[in-house]
Amino acid sequence: MSAPAERRRTPPSAAERRPTPPNTAQRRERPRWPGPSLGPPAGRSGGQGCCAGSPRVPSWVAAEPWSERAGRRAPFRTLTRGLRPSLQARLSQPLHGPAASAGPPHTTTAAAAEAGVGGRAAGGKPAEGSGAEGREGRRAAPGVAMVVCPPTRYLVFFQYFGTKYSGVMETSNDQTLIGVQNYLEKAMQNLKPVAPVKFHISSRTDTGVHALCNSAHLDIQRAPGKPPFEEKQLVHGLNRHLKPEPICILNAHRVPSTFHARFSALSRTYVYRLLMGCSHHSEIPVFERDLCWAPGGGYLNVPAMQEAAQFLVGTHDFSTFRSLSSETPFQSPVRTVFQVDIQPSSGFLSHHYEHRGLEFWELKFRSRSFLYRQVRRMVGALVAVGQGKLTPHRIKELLELKDSRAFPPNAMAPPSGLFLKSVEYSEADLDTTVAPGE
Repeated sequence: MSAPAERRRTPPSAAERRPTPPNTAQRRERPRWPGPSLGPPAGRSGGQGCCAGSPRVPSWVAAEPWSERAGRRAPFRTLTRGLRPSLQARLSQPLHGPAASAGPPHTTTAAAAEAGVGGRAAGGKPAEGSGAEGREGRRAAPGVAMVVCPPTRYLVFFQYFGTKYSGVMETSNDQTLIGVQNYLEKAMQNLKPVAPVKFHISSRTDTGVHALCNSAHLDIQRAPGKPPFEEKQLVHGLNRHLKPEPICILNAHRVPSTFHARFSALSRTYVYRLLMGCSHHSEIPVFERDLCWAPGGGYLNVPAMQEAAQFLVGTHDFSTFRSLSSETPFQSPVRTVFQVDIQPSSGFLSHHYEHRGLEFWELKFRSRSFLYRQVRRMVGALVAVGQGKLTPHRIKELLELKDSRAFPPNAMAPPSGLFLKSVEYSEADLDTTVAPGE
């Protein structure tokens, strides 16, 4: 508040507080800035009025000439007597910095407009960096343009419980079950990137298939003035917005812009869990449901299955062991399987029901890539061998037929016991060749 007002012992009346506008002749003689109201001090984002939530300043107050030397002429104290003390203090400040000589208070230099310093860029549109998203721009010095960093590419490893999803790939949101990718990209948008982010998934999984470790690459561009995400910062931020979904980001790596999560992978490893000793599916432990397959008929002939599995190792035409899809005409059926193992395993809390004689087994398959439903068909054929429905040598004959119609009907394994265990990359791309979960 001005000095004369401070010496009053009684508050001024409403008539005394109301500013008296100058007459018409005075308004015509005074130079006016083009704007209808006073602009903010230099280096501040503009809006309507001098500050958010403040009363609108009359146009005849804006006509008061500015002076960098004295701030305001003497009549200004009288004109602002009815305004709030905080607003009086802001309006009383003289112009400083480069904007003082550039023109009226609400204008900025071209570089400052690009950085969002003036709040509005050319054409009257909000400048990037103004408002709630432009705190970085408002802190920058006037006249200095903010540097826009190029997108940063990351490789993220993640896991999920696949029973409640339509698969890992993105689907339309109007479906009953949607893909894991929908939730990943929604969580990424909550981290406020400049442009929408797309996850490029390395390995596709179907409905009900789980992943101990899948991977994807993504390009993130942040707002001007903000540095790229640190790896741990990105992991924690995504996991925070993925709750309560059964999806978890394991870790992240910054990779070159030429890296591709799908085509740069050296190999992929799948594991299928079998439960033996159950005569009916109702005998499966509650904590193992949707996580394994219990084939009917009791125990399986594991040595015969191991013998048959060796026919699947190597480079073959796996046309018999793939399901037809829209991509079938465009994909080569030739694949190289590096490893097929059948080993005993342990179940969740299995020591509490050892007396029931249940046995868990894992079938592991490793290759650079697999055909559509190839793993589930190979598991189903090996289980048929263990049940005595097929001979081990029949697996070799099926490979030589090279016809998907030759596959035994209803022999494909269900998706509930299948897990994508890991995706492996070279040391040139990552610090280690072993992916999480391996």
